[in-house]
Amino acid sequence: MVTNKKNLLTNKNSIHKENNLNKMNLKKSIIITITYYFAFSLPAYAYLDPGSISIFLQSIIALIAGVGATYRLWIYKFKSLFKKEKKKDTESEKIDR
Repeated sequence: MVTNKKNLLTNKNSIHKENNLNKMNLKKSIIITITYYFAFSLPAYAYLDPGSISIFLQSIIALIAGVGATYRLWIYKFKSLFKKEKKKDTESEKIDR
Protein backbone atom coordinates (compact mmCIF):
# COMPACT_ATOMS: atom_id res chain seq x y z
CA MET A 1 0.00 0.00 0.00
CA VAL A 2 2.81 2.40 0.88
CA THR A 3 4.65 1.60 -2.33
CA ASN A 4 1.55 2.36 -4.38
CA LYS A 5 1.29 5.82 -2.81
CA LYS A 6 4.96 6.46 -3.49
CA ASN A 7 4.52 5.35 -7.10
CA LEU A 8 1.54 7.66 -7.51
CA LEU A 9 3.48 10.57 -6.06
CA THR A 10 6.46 9.93 -8.29
CA ASN A 11 4.17 9.65 -11.32
CA LYS A 12 2.49 12.95 -10.46
CA ASN A 13 5.86 14.61 -9.94
CA SER A 14 7.17 13.34 -13.26
CA ILE A 15 4.04 14.57 -15.08
CA HIS A 16 4.39 17.95 -13.37
CA LYS A 17 8.05 18.15 -14.41
CA GLU A 18 7.15 17.27 -18.00
CA ASN A 19 4.51 20.03 -18.08
CA ASN A 20 7.03 22.54 -16.77
CA LEU A 21 9.55 21.47 -19.42
CA ASN A 22 6.94 21.82 -22.15
CA LYS A 23 6.05 25.32 -20.93
CA MET A 24 9.72 26.30 -20.79
CA ASN A 25 10.31 24.97 -24.31
CA LEU A 26 7.28 26.88 -25.57
CA LYS A 27 8.51 30.10 -23.98
CA LYS A 28 11.98 29.62 -25.43
CA SER A 29 10.63 28.97 -28.90
CA ILE A 30 8.41 32.07 -28.76
CA ILE A 31 11.31 34.24 -27.61
CA ILE A 32 13.58 32.85 -30.34
CA THR A 33 10.92 33.40 -33.01
CA ILE A 34 10.32 37.01 -31.95
CA THR A 35 14.06 37.67 -31.81
CA TYR A 36 14.60 36.32 -35.34
CA TYR A 37 11.61 38.28 -36.62
CA PHE A 38 12.96 41.61 -35.39
CA ALA A 39 16.61 40.83 -36.12
CA PHE A 40 16.11 39.94 -39.77
CA SER A 41 13.19 42.15 -40.81
CA LEU A 42 13.74 44.72 -43.54
CA PRO A 43 12.49 48.31 -43.45
CA ALA A 44 9.22 48.89 -45.31
CA TYR A 45 9.94 52.40 -46.65
CA ALA A 46 6.22 53.16 -46.36
CA TYR A 47 4.55 56.46 -45.59
CA LEU A 48 1.04 56.99 -44.24
CA ASP A 49 -0.12 60.52 -44.80
CA PRO A 50 -3.20 62.00 -43.08
CA GLY A 51 -5.32 61.29 -46.18
CA SER A 52 -4.60 57.58 -45.93
CA ILE A 53 -5.55 57.53 -42.27
CA SER A 54 -8.79 59.43 -42.90
CA ILE A 55 -9.79 56.98 -45.66
CA PHE A 56 -9.12 54.11 -43.26
CA LEU A 57 -11.22 55.73 -40.52
CA GLN A 58 -14.06 56.46 -42.96
CA SER A 59 -14.11 52.84 -44.08
CA ILE A 60 -14.25 51.64 -40.47
CA ILE A 61 -17.12 54.04 -39.68
CA ALA A 62 -18.98 52.99 -42.86
CA LEU A 63 -18.52 49.34 -41.93
CA ILE A 64 -19.98 49.92 -38.46
CA ALA A 65 -22.92 51.92 -39.87
CA GLY A 66 -23.62 49.28 -42.52
CA VAL A 67 -23.57 46.43 -40.03
CA GLY A 68 -25.87 48.39 -37.70
CA ALA A 69 -28.37 49.24 -40.44
CA THR A 70 -28.41 45.68 -41.75
CA TYR A 71 -28.89 44.33 -38.23
CA ARG A 72 -31.85 46.63 -37.56
CA LEU A 73 -33.44 45.76 -40.91
CA TRP A 74 -33.12 42.02 -40.33
CA ILE A 75 -34.36 42.25 -36.75
CA TYR A 76 -37.39 44.27 -37.87
CA LYS A 77 -38.21 41.71 -40.59
CA PHE A 78 -37.68 38.82 -38.18
CA LYS A 79 -39.97 40.36 -35.57
CA SER A 80 -42.62 41.12 -38.18
CA LEU A 81 -42.85 37.41 -38.99
CA PHE A 82 -44.11 36.68 -35.49
CA LYS A 83 -46.34 39.72 -34.95
CA LYS A 84 -50.05 39.46 -35.49
CA GLU A 85 -51.20 42.01 -37.98
CA LYS A 86 -54.03 44.13 -36.67
CA LYS A 87 -56.59 45.31 -39.15
CA LYS A 88 -56.85 49.04 -39.16
CA ASP A 89 -60.33 50.48 -39.44
CA THR A 90 -60.62 52.56 -42.52
CA GLU A 91 -63.05 55.41 -42.96
CA SER A 92 -65.38 53.35 -45.16
CA GLU A 93 -65.64 50.58 -42.56
CA LYS A 94 -66.46 53.10 -39.82
CA ILE A 95 -69.28 54.58 -41.89
CA ASP A 96 -70.80 51.14 -42.57
CA ARG A 97 -71.11 50.42 -38.87
